[in-house]
Amino acid sequence: MRGSPRESSTLMNMVDGIFAVAITLIPATLPNTVPPGKGYVLIQNTGAIVLIAFTMLLIWFKLRNVLQINTRLFSQESALLGIVLAVAVLIPKSAYLAINYGTTEGNFWCWSDAQWINIEYQFFLLLVESIVLILTIKAFRTPHALRYSKRTRHRILAVEMVGLGLLILAIAAENLLTGVDGQYVYSAPAILLAEELACIVIMKRSPKPMPMPPGDASLEGTIPQAPNANR
Repeated sequence: MRGSPRESSTLMNMVDGIFAVAITLIPATLPNTVPPGKGYVLIQNTGAIVLIAFTMLLIWFKLRNVLQINTRLFSQESALLGIVLAVAVLIPKSAYLAINYGTTEGNFWCWSDAQWINIEYQFFLLLVESIVLILTIKAFRTPHALRYSKRTRHRILAVEMVGLGLLILAIAAENLLTGVDGQYVYSAPAILLAEELACIVIMKRSPKPMPMPPGDASLEGTIPQAPNANR
């Protein structure tokens, strides 16, 4: 039993609220005072906050795309979404620590305190990206999802998988190679941005998706076919 479905519009309001609070609290990490001669620290911390906020906005945008594709979520999808939201609350602080204290030398072969900080942030990034990919796959397989053509669905999933693969490569380089210290905190947002831009372009160029007609067929696992779908 999958339980009763929940309307994505209701869950979207919850997603918006949680991310709004998380992003609003990010500036709280700025120091209240700056020691004399340490003005650059304020600029450095402000840059870190901008980068963290940008990363959070990209994750928020990815989740909204999934909820717009899938109009109703069952208990499994809702549980996965809940995990992402719980991790999203922890990402700003973890990212701030990684940016400011995770850039010292060290890797898997020469462990340092910075690696503990990096491992936590890397785990959060991979967890969120993996769950979003799973939710996207489930969304395109759900009968009541907006019906994009098969070609469009495959392209979007391919972009999501490539993005996850590049993120894994960036994190692997951080942990296995000497001289790669903290670069992933900057490459990860770039990968997420490129991934979302590619998905936007694919969706813009694809035919308008066909909404599923209301009925009980979606609950029985049958998928009505959209007319003239690109197969």
